Formats: sequence, C-alpha cells, structure tokens
Amino acid sequence: MSNPFTSRFTKRFFIVFGAFWGSYLVPAILPFSIFYLTPFVVIFGLPIYFTMQDNKGKNSCIELIRNKYNQESVLTVETYHPNLEWGFLTLTQQSLFFVPKKGEIMIVSLNSISEYGFKGIGTGDFTTTVSRIGNTGVNIGSTRENKAPVFYFYLTEIDDLFYFHTRKHEKMFKAMQRILGTDTSKLKSNY
Repeated sequence: MSNPFTSRFTKRFFIVFGAFWGSYLVPAILPFSIFYLTPFVVIFGLPIYFTMQDNKGKNSCIELIRNKYNQESVLTVETYHPNLEWGFLTLTQQSLFFVPKKGEIMIVSLNSISEYGFKGIGTGDFTTTVSRIGNTGVNIGSTRENKAPVFYFYLTEIDDLFYFHTRKHEKMFKAMQRILGTDTSKLKSNY
C-alpha cells in the first residue's frame, strides 16, 4: 500500500508543470499580447484552484454535519481510507464522522471507541541510503521501509480497527484527547 497523498501531489505537480510549459505554446500560436501572461496565470492560478477545491469540499462537509446531524465540527481533516476512498474525517463533541466523496456517511459514536491513536504503517516501498566514510573505501548502507501516517481507532461493538491516511493525524489525536478528557498537556510535573 502506498501513501495516497504522494500520488495526488505528483499528479497535481505534473498538471501544473505541463500546463505551465503548454501555456508558452498559446502565445506562439495566437498573436495576442494578452496571452503572454498565461504562464504566470497557470503557475499561480492552478495551485490556488486546487486549494480552493479542497476548502470547498471541507466546508460542504462541515455544513452537511451542521445541518443534517445538528452537531458542530471540532476538527475536519481530509483523509483516505483504503476501502472508502477519499473523504473528510470530522470530529464533533459526540461523534466521529467520515464523509466520503462517494458513498454513505459513516458515523461512529465516541462512546464505542475503545482505543485511538496515530502511527506510521508500512507502504511496501523501501529506500536505501549509502554513505561513504571519508576516503577509506568503507560504505555504510541502510534500508528502511517508507511509512504512511495514519489515524486509527478501534471499535468495540464490531471488534474492528479502522485507519485513515491523513496529514493531520497528530492534530486529530490531540483533539480526540481534549474531547474525551484524556489530554495530558496541561498536567504539571512534580520535579
């Protein structure tokens, strides 16, 4: 399993890169001086467009939960689930919602979550690095598995572990701690 954010970032990078170089062809074909600005519009406009689309999806998810379920979002993050694909994981005071871009909304009561956290799971891809030690002819190499960050929770009702790929896994973990009352960041040490 690979990190889904990497493939999406790569796709968006090549779209911007291809559109940037392709926008140099438009002024060469059409003799209007206004088309000389198209490379600048592409290089700044497309990343802004992608950000606006992400924010639009996030805001519509927050509005859906507010209007349909009458709950306020504490934190909403974009996630990827291997079976449910892309969507938004939203934490409220009572529940955890997964709103996929396609399909039905998954609602999990916070009372039914027995364990939660974040970790990195192996992607199956490996990276090897080799370092030379001076000019002694000795090389030190290491191979490690690339990890993808996930936020996970364990449901006691159905005895199943759910995990979601997200870039804000630690932020979601801390928000869950605050809501469930297990936040230890405000504790003072006796030493």
